[in-house]
Amino acid sequence: MTNISDAAARKLSYRSMSVAELRDFLLKKGYEAAEVEEVLRRFREDGYLDDQRFCREYFRYAFQKNKAKSRVFAELRQKGISEEDMQFAYEDYLEEEGDVDESARARAEAAKVLRAAGIPEGEPVPEKVCGRIARRLSGYGYASHVIYEILGELRR
Repeated sequence: MTNISDAAARKLSYRSMSVAELRDFLLKKGYEAAEVEEVLRRFREDGYLDDQRFCREYFRYAFQKNKAKSRVFAELRQKGISEEDMQFAYEDYLEEEGDVDESARARAEAAKVLRAAGIPEGEPVPEKVCGRIARRLSGYGYASHVIYEILGELRR
C-alpha cells in the first residue's frame, strides 16, 4: 500500500483541497483514522493544507464564474469549511480584491445568456430568454430581488 503522506501529497498536487476533503479521501482509501489525522496535522503545520487559503482561492475562482456569494458559501460548507474560516477568508479576500458587486456579476452573467441567444444590447428580450436568464441566475445563487431587478431592466 502506498505511503499515506505520498497519497495525500499526490492528491494535493492535482488540486487544492480543504482539510475535510483530504480527510474523506484518505479515509475512503482505507487508511486508519489516527494516521490520517497525523498526516493532516503535519500538512497543516507545513502549510500544505490551509482552509482559509483554500477559501480565498475558491472565492477568486467562483466570483470569476459570476457565482453569488450565498452559493459560494454553500459550496464551501459542502467542502467542510467552518463558518469562521469562511468569514475570515472572505474579509481577507475583500482586502485583497476589493468589494464584491453582486449586481454587476449577475448582469455580466445575464449578458452572456443574451449573447448566446444572439440578442443585441438594447433589443427587446423575449420571455423565453428572460426565463433562461432567471433560471441561470437562480442556479448561480442570486437573490430573487437581484433577478427581478435585472429582468425588469431587460423588459424596459
